[in-house]
Amino acid sequence: MGDEARLPVLAPAFAGTPRAAKVSNIERRRHIAVTACAECRAKKRKCSGKSPCTACASLGIECLLDAESSHRRLVGTKRRGAEMESKNSTLKKKVQPLEKEAQLSSRHPPDVSRVHVKARKMAMIRSKSSETRACDVQGTASTEDWNSIWAIYERVRNCAPADLSKVVNAIRSSSDPTLAAQYLHQVSLGRLADAHVGLSNLAAEYKLISSPRLQALCEEPILFAPAKPWTTITDSDRLVSHLLSLYFTWDYPCYTCLRRPWDRFKEMDMCIRFLSEARQLWISQSRPTLTSIQALLVMNLTYNCLGKDKIGWSCLAAAIHMANELRLYEPLSGVRSAGLVEPAWNRAHAVTAWGLFEWQALAASVVDDAPRLEHPPFYEIPYSDAEFLDHSQRWHPYPFSGPLYPSRLFSTVRARFELSVVINDVTEFILDSHHVAPTVEAFMLIHERLANWFVELSPALHPSKDAPPHIFIMHLHFHLGVIALCKPILTSGGDPSPSVLRICSKAKLATREIIFLFKQTFGWKSASNFLNHALTYGAFNAMPFAKDGDPRWRQSLETCISGLWYISFSFPVCRYLLRAIQHALDAAGFADTDLCPEVTRILRYFARNVWKKSLLDTLQSRYPAFDPQNSLRTVEDLLLSVESLALSDEHG
Repeated sequence: MGDEARLPVLAPAFAGTPRAAKVSNIERRRHIAVTACAECRAKKRKCSGKSPCTACASLGIECLLDAESSHRRLVGTKRRGAEMESKNSTLKKKVQPLEKEAQLSSRHPPDVSRVHVKARKMAMIRSKSSETRACDVQGTASTEDWNSIWAIYERVRNCAPADLSKVVNAIRSSSDPTLAAQYLHQVSLGRLADAHVGLSNLAAEYKLISSPRLQALCEEPILFAPAKPWTTITDSDRLVSHLLSLYFTWDYPCYTCLRRPWDRFKEMDMCIRFLSEARQLWISQSRPTLTSIQALLVMNLTYNCLGKDKIGWSCLAAAIHMANELRLYEPLSGVRSAGLVEPAWNRAHAVTAWGLFEWQALAASVVDDAPRLEHPPFYEIPYSDAEFLDHSQRWHPYPFSGPLYPSRLFSTVRARFELSVVINDVTEFILDSHHVAPTVEAFMLIHERLANWFVELSPALHPSKDAPPHIFIMHLHFHLGVIALCKPILTSGGDPSPSVLRICSKAKLATREIIFLFKQTFGWKSASNFLNHALTYGAFNAMPFAKDGDPRWRQSLETCISGLWYISFSFPVCRYLLRAIQHALDAAGFADTDLCPEVTRILRYFARNVWKKSLLDTLQSRYPAFDPQNSLRTVEDLLLSVESLALSDEHG
């Protein structure tokens, strides 16, 4: 039998497009593993292979592509680097003669012919450079990338010296030329404060924060505490003082040292364990002392920030009980009133008594509850020498050494003590209105006291770009107190009083503008726990105006939502407040296109990746929120009812 008989019969060649060769699953998995970034490879997630990838951008972490793990990527990176260096050299050669001509023309006035020649030469160079940027060298450099690089070059060349640091930081914090060009375009439009709102920029922010190019750190802590006998882990007083200073002034000061993102559902685990230990110590050794009262106030504040203000109220009640046992609110005895007691001892008692009174007045005004103390202490308001104590004192966002602001801390504390006396009476007026119809005359008497406090306030204690954060918070407290005072009159039925309506509108506008200025000056760092109350009220107040199309109120709504999102990393209670705002937006008929893309991404990411119905199991809060019918309810009652209804609808 011949060879022809043994050979198989071949099918005729396919006339159409040849079929693509099949890639085995093993080769496909190997391809994905090689092109994935370091985080996705460690978590075994699907990765797009670009920097930043979709997963890392949504989580707000740094996206690292390891070039050494892929020979193809390593070769491509080297080739693109060489091409960029070559094009950079070409651009420099073309620009340098023009710069020399510009220097010569500045010394000697050019004639008309030279101007025309230079203009033609500039047009030719721009045409050639655009052609060079438009070409795609072996598929490695796209037109968009080269246009972005050219935009960055022009921005650096034309920027003012004062803006150079912002431009450089923007380039360093961006993972590719397109993002850098977009960021610089936002800066050029004057939207620097809003450029970091979107989730797409979180990865760039994290990269910038984690880089070694940090601001200078201050050497001295702002709070001093000895290591012994409080801890045996270290005997360094300096280290303990820095740790306490960080805990009380900054949110998650150590997270930049971690190599993976924090788990936002467990970030308060150590704090809760510490609180339980402190509570056991308080129960076992309940002897009243000034330090125990101060510690209970810190515990109250922490529980409130966790969304457990029902437990926090018990701590506050215990602190007031201890204060009564120490007779801090009884008339001064002859010995104390005559000044025969040691001044330091007397001041410690006065500051503790007034601090407790001011805090309970603030807490009662937030949740519309009866004040626990009916009258202020009989001690004179502390810090009569506030101006002397504030002299040459500077505030800075610890642990960074700058920027510096005049502190005016003691003057602010004294002014807040004075304000708390009126706020206590405002809360009493609101509670009395539930039983007796309020009168405009009684309203005007209390409002006159608030107005006098505001008029007598030193000009240095008003919000400005040179004021520290605690001044902003004090004024937010004042204006929200005015709004709360107006509410019983405006909701009592009948035609509202024009004067009361005007006072309320003015306070709402002032609250909105103070929040804008706070964000512009500090961002969302150095945020007080009271800021979440102001942002929540600001969001609910801005909704009807934003729905009607007012651009300034829409910006206010977006600012409050983004602020609550960022400070939710510090104050978990903001998660519940954001969820209540989401329900209110849905009930008001807001569409995704009604808010800016950054806020839309924040709300979408929050609903999909952050909010869990299991969070309701830990909520124990009386914090107020508005339901879809615009009625004031506690956030716990609102979320439990709305979330349960949504859950039943899903199963129904």
